[in-house]
Amino acid sequence: MGAYESQLKSDRAKLHRRLAAAIEARNPTSADQNAALIAEHIEAAGDLPAAFNGHMCAGTWAATRGMAAARVSWERARQIADDLPTDYPNRTAMRIAARTMVCATSWRGEYQSISRRVDELRDLRAAAGDKVSLALGMFELAGEHMRYGRVREASRLFAEQIALGGR
Repeated sequence: MGAYESQLKSDRAKLHRRLAAAIEARNPTSADQNAALIAEHIEAAGDLPAAFNGHMCAGTWAATRGMAAARVSWERARQIADDLPTDYPNRTAMRIAARTMVCATSWRGEYQSISRRVDELRDLRAAAGDKVSLALGMFELAGEHMRYGRVREASRLFAEQIALGGR
């Protein structure tokens, strides 16, 4: 067993909190640049809501530099939001936000099909009534269908979006 594993969980959490604070304090102007690393330490410390925010911030920062890194951060935020207790006050909004960022930026580079994330947005929308996030996700999925010549499926999604606007 290594030294890390032999530490008490509470001691490891304190260490991760201190590391996150040290990274942030070392150069406060590069906090966005280091957001993913800071978020990983905050997550290891057990503060999932703060880790979610950190990963969302990291994705936003990375989006202008490389979409692959941005999507990794937003997918990590999605996983954290999904792992929060079901009664966590902002859980649904957090789950929607991460999925929306993944879907809304899919046109900016190669990415696995977003159809699963759009289906998840549909389910979450039913719970939260968030039409805007679903519309963004559906628009990107329709675009994906158009890029691959699936015109009928794209047309169906565009029609669904129009119907959403009327509800």
